[in-house]
Amino acid sequence: GSMSLTFAPPLVRDVDYVMAVRSPTAMQLVLKTDRKWRSDGEPGPLRLRRIDSGAGALRIDPRFGGVTIAEVQVDLGGHGVTATAAPNTLIYQNAPNLEIKGAGFAHAETVPNFGPPRLRWANGLLGRGVNYTVSS
Repeated sequence: GSMSLTFAPPLVRDVDYVMAVRSPTAMQLVLKTDRKWRSDGEPGPLRLRRIDSGAGALRIDPRFGGVTIAEVQVDLGGHGVTATAAPNTLIYQNAPNLEIKGAGFAHAETVPNFGPPRLRWANGLLGRGVNYTVSS
């Protein structure tokens, strides 16, 4: 069967987020376009209250309120990250480097728990060493 999660405030799988189970101990949730991690739109804790892996919903205790899995921050509208358009830049398919210019890339390095910048490409490039790496 399909795994389902119950959050507070509530989120709906495949409406608010998509989920991929990565291993027996890890799952990845990806926010869908134009959705928010807290359905009330407010900053504050996102709690996981129940997990149902097919045998019924199990309470994720701390006395029934669930556990805080993230502290959702105020949306800073792109966090000041911009990439400069370069429509006249031509490169070969096998070019070893592509330079992306812009501003705010260092934001991810200076905010705790954000980690290094991650890029999302329309053509499915994966990064993290799979088919490219990021250098500064």
